[in-house]
Amino acid sequence: MNLGQYEYPYRKLFRPHVLVVYTHLSYLPKMSYDKLSLHFTKFEKERLKLYKDEQAKYEYAYSHFLLREIIKNEFYMSYDTLTFNFSEHGKPFSDDMNFNLSHSHGYLAFIFSRKLDVGIDVQQHVYLSDSDLSSIGGTLFSKIDYKLIEIASNKLVEFYKIWTQKESYGKAIGKGLLYPTRNVYVDSIQNIVIDLIHQHPLEWKCETVHIRKEATISYAYQITGKENV
Repeated sequence: MNLGQYEYPYRKLFRPHVLVVYTHLSYLPKMSYDKLSLHFTKFEKERLKLYKDEQAKYEYAYSHFLLREIIKNEFYMSYDTLTFNFSEHGKPFSDDMNFNLSHSHGYLAFIFSRKLDVGIDVQQHVYLSDSDLSSIGGTLFSKIDYKLIEIASNKLVEFYKIWTQKESYGKAIGKGLLYPTRNVYVDSIQNIVIDLIHQHPLEWKCETVHIRKEATISYAYQITGKENV
């Protein structure tokens, strides 16, 4: 896919009314902060200044630059028609497009929809001991989540699967991880978000992509009325 004067290699996944895109900085041309931030909003420029870690700062700049490039080239919308706003939790949105993005250790991930609320999370795997897994998941994971980790052939991969599922769903509903994460889990067969308190499926799907067992991407989106659940 040709974006402007460069060729940006990325992977695309299509779902009903949804486009998912992901790539890695190692595949992308080096660019200056001045060029990356040329069309940034005041909020984005101020947010960029807050980053202390240089890698994370560059990922933020490149992901927000690439966000605009993808919308322009995949949806044929010019910069002039894109009005970006941000929710109280920092989720970006536009009047013409629902979208979300995430970045981790060079991985950049995006999700777009004209009709549905969406969320996405990417995490590169960092080694965690069993005690680390228990400690981190202690306030976020349900008993079902813990059981899935215990029986998994690769506990670390399963941990990041569940973590990214919860975060992508939280971002889709506009709350990040500021919701009762223990009360929901994702049915891995149908990829449907389940309300554990009321024991019924919610109108959300959540799917996961594993990248060479070194990173995990999960993305959540509303279930359309036309789709059979």
